[in-house]
Amino acid sequence: HATVLFDRVGITKDTRQEQLDPPDTSDHLSQHERASQATQLCSFFWVMSNIAVKSILRHKAWEAVSHLEGLRGLVDEVRFLVSLNTNKSGQEAWRTTVLPPVYRHTQITMLREIAREMEKLTSNIEAIGGNVQRKAIPHVYAFFELADAIIQQEGADSTQAERQL
Repeated sequence: HATVLFDRVGITKDTRQEQLDPPDTSDHLSQHERASQATQLCSFFWVMSNIAVKSILRHKAWEAVSHLEGLRGLVDEVRFLVSLNTNKSGQEAWRTTVLPPVYRHTQITMLREIAREMEKLTSNIEAIGGNVQRKAIPHVYAFFELADAIIQQEGADSTQAERQL
């Protein structure tokens, strides 16, 4: 961090994002391109949410947190594509306000919340001409339920084993 005492030439103040994305170089996507990208990102989201569940069940906390962050990023990208969010990638409030979930049950809870956010965007994606595989979504939620049941059962089994000691 540096402080300039005397600025005689008008030094511009660039943020890190501006350095990565110089002014006047932003993508101007057509509605068709936005719809296509939103469709792809939404499909990728639902596939990756199942992979996130596997990481949670396998006790891979850091991997699960990484997946959750990636999924939340996908939601924000889709929001941007359907014009519900004007924040550029990397500037979202959740990056500095939400602590990563440590325990498996809180990871599944956060995954459900993120999935609901993406599901709410379904009609917006379709409104710009995108396509969402709506029939797959209930099956993803069923997998979440199965994972939650496994976590609860493992918790009950470990509590019972501790009582026997």
